[in-house]
Amino acid sequence: MAEIRFYAQGVSNTEVADGGYGDITHDAGSGLGFYGSSQGVSVPVGEYQTTTYHTNGDGTDIAGSTRLKNSKFIDATGVSIDEGATIALDKTANFQAPLNIRFVHSEDVMVKTCRLRIFDRNDVAKAASGVTTKAFEVRHYASSNDGDLQLSHVAAASPINSSPDTNWTGFVGTSAGNADEMYLTDSPGMSGANTTAGDNVATKVAGYAGTVPQEGSVHRATRHDWYLTLSSSPDSIGSKTSYGMYFTCEYL
Repeated sequence: MAEIRFYAQGVSNTEVADGGYGDITHDAGSGLGFYGSSQGVSVPVGEYQTTTYHTNGDGTDIAGSTRLKNSKFIDATGVSIDEGATIALDKTANFQAPLNIRFVHSEDVMVKTCRLRIFDRNDVAKAASGVTTKAFEVRHYASSNDGDLQLSHVAAASPINSSPDTNWTGFVGTSAGNADEMYLTDSPGMSGANTTAGDNVATKVAGYAGTVPQEGSVHRATRHDWYLTLSSSPDSIGSKTSYGMYFTCEYL
């Protein structure tokens, strides 16, 4: 049986169960909320959020929310994590991403045609309204931001991003436009640690418990994980709730 879950990555490994992950409960309308200096504070038009929270569907669940890792868009290849100094996107580590998408199955499977859309929460073919979103898939299992530690097995170029291994993918928020698709890595494996033959896993996946698979897109596993930095900017004043995330993949 196949299942897709979204997990919010908190600022502390002790905040919630599963090593710092909070399950986003879709039927209860929970998800990620983007804010200014703290929850409930608006993000100025044309700027990007400085805090991210796990909250309810309209972002008003102040008391019960958990603060998450925040990834702020700086420029095409740069990000600030929790208001820290700008680093290159390809040096961002998995644990610094606010969102983990997880596919699980009762049998070992490959996953292909992995796609992400930012949509209007009503029609997956329509782009989100009134907001611009930047996303980047993190392929960096190591706990350090130093050196060239990004795994070699990364997503292919897409119509909206020719360099997804180094650049943000942009989703423009026009209600009349069709939702763009961001390509994600095929068969990333458990904790996103699967890579390709010849990659220096002794350095790039230091401390990984068990054998690191190096099978690329043909890797089979009962679990596959994607990690995403996300940054959002309002195009106009007011809360932006016509705003959701949609993920699909094929498995075999």
